[in-house]
Amino acid sequence: MNKIDSTDIPSAHPGKRGKKYEYKALGGLRGLFALFIFLHHVGWFPAGGDFAVSFFLMTSGFLMAAGYGNSIDEGRFKLKRFWIRRFKKIYPLHILCLIATIAMGMWVLSIKSVATFILNLTLLQSWVPSPEVFFSGNPVAWFLADILFCYLMFPSLYRWVSSLKKADLSAIAQGRKNTKAERKALMMAVILGVYFAIVLCVPKDFCLGVVYINPLMRLMDFGIGVMLERAFGRHRIGMEEIMERRVGTEEERSRNILEKAAIGAGIIFVAFWQHIPEGFALVSWWWIPVMLLLIVFSNPTQSLIGEWLSCKAAQVAGKMSFSFFMVHYLIIQLVSSLFDQPADYPGIAVVAIAFVASVGLAYVIDRFLHFGWARV
Repeated sequence: MNKIDSTDIPSAHPGKRGKKYEYKALGGLRGLFALFIFLHHVGWFPAGGDFAVSFFLMTSGFLMAAGYGNSIDEGRFKLKRFWIRRFKKIYPLHILCLIATIAMGMWVLSIKSVATFILNLTLLQSWVPSPEVFFSGNPVAWFLADILFCYLMFPSLYRWVSSLKKADLSAIAQGRKNTKAERKALMMAVILGVYFAIVLCVPKDFCLGVVYINPLMRLMDFGIGVMLERAFGRHRIGMEEIMERRVGTEEERSRNILEKAAIGAGIIFVAFWQHIPEGFALVSWWWIPVMLLLIVFSNPTQSLIGEWLSCKAAQVAGKMSFSFFMVHYLIIQLVSSLFDQPADYPGIAVVAIAFVASVGLAYVIDRFLHFGWARV
């Protein structure tokens, strides 16, 4: 799980006259997918967790490429500042949640668990393919280990993706000789081949730890987001001109159709999710619906659903999504124990109380604590 949230990533980029375009609809979608994760953990939406994790990773790659792409291309990228922002965004809340798991009795420290505690504290737990390790402490924190690795790889990944120019792709498509482009295309094919070979060959008992949790495997989701943004190159085509022009009736109708089609595709993939082999259903099954959502809802001429996702309430939900994600599992455990109900499938009253409490705590964290930590 922008990424979990990517609210501290510059989701706006300058146009020719200094104006900025913000991917507001994607912010609204972050709030919606955070809800999917909550519903997954209370047993109401089994497919929601896998779908949401792919969405957050791919969206993080997309928004990072949009926010930092120009600075990397122009040599203005500051690696130190970049990492300060990342750590201030993630670590304070991670430490608080880790302390909370111990205070709540969810994790009893012992001599045997010292190594696991250190891995959790340093966000390296996802590299060990054992549920006792990657789900230790605050169980959802495994995602932080993955997203930190993606952050580490981002500058190099973006430069590699950017080095493949449109002219090179055009040359390949037209069958013309282009050694550089051919090498990169071959490399991408090999990487994809190795990825799916691992998915097919990994034993079922290790599928969760290797395919779903391992940071190196989840770099694929993040990288697809980077490549998708680079392919569209929206921050390089004068966004202010697109925003200023009036949207005609035909174009608005087309936008409505595209938005509904993207959402419809997501529903279809959810419907068939249980019939897909586990290795694919965990991750790669969701690449296509997430790509469609990113393509459609990153468009500056949104209408209907896109406008709803861009409203103030949806934006607030998107900004709170990271804090909500970090605390919701602990709240579910706490409320379930108070009402003596199973946390993996509690009653409606417990779900409602846990949801309201998670939203309230996330709001307090973002309003009074988290935003202050995230400033650089």
